Amino acid sequence: MVFQAVAEYWTNVKDLKDVNLDINIEVAGRASVTRWSINNKNQFHTRTDKVNSIDKDLTLKASGNGEATVSVVTLYYALPEVDASDCTSFNLTVTLTKEDKTSHEDAKESFMLTIEMLYLNNERDATMSIMGGTLSRLCLGDVCKCAEESCTMQKRNEPDVKRIDKACDAGLDFVYKATVVDMKLTSHADTYTLKINEVIKLGSDEEVLGRNQDFLGLSYCREALGLKQGKTYMVMGKSADMQTVEEDGKLI
Repeated sequence: MVFQAVAEYWTNVKDLKDVNLDINIEVAGRASVTRWSINNKNQFHTRTDKVNSIDKDLTLKASGNGEATVSVVTLYYALPEVDASDCTSFNLTVTLTKEDKTSHEDAKESFMLTIEMLYLNNERDATMSIMGGTLSRLCLGDVCKCAEESCTMQKRNEPDVKRIDKACDAGLDFVYKATVVDMKLTSHADTYTLKINEVIKLGSDEEVLGRNQDFLGLSYCREALGLKQGKTYMVMGKSADMQTVEEDGKLI
């Protein structure tokens, strides 16, 4: 119903101006130039670009006909302030050592996590608890990404209005409507091949429409994710949270 209403709206809109706008983004010290071409067919798509340093000169060049709005957001990380009440009763050391052999048949690499704790207070017994845990990694070739223990869950039975509101969230870079065309499930990681049927929010990849895109997930998240071959889903997320392998376009 939502997509039908949108299509009806555009059918009834009159006197749309022709848009033919070319935008180039140049960053000092970066050899490549980001080029965006905006026309009547894609003028409502959101586009994003990322610069790894906030102290570089940014040059924006636009030519042609049309109007576009560009927003620049600066993200930086500040060191936390030292709290006077920080714990001083323990000396905790954590080391991660690469093992010579892998501990799992599907693993590319294995690491030993060592936690050493020294209690420094002689006046009372220690009350610190150390919870055990595991580190999960997703790897494609030489590219690996640490995976969170919590799983992405499929949002079921949500009204269309809520889905559209979420898709329009400024914190999301891309929103796709995609069909699962293939699934490769292993004991460690799952590969889902999705065909991108419709681009609702473009993100940083301008050539994704109609393409098969591979998404990777941990095997123990399979049930929570709940993807079924042949079914169509709305996929959304942040470009900063994704790791792309250039050779085959897979996303972790």
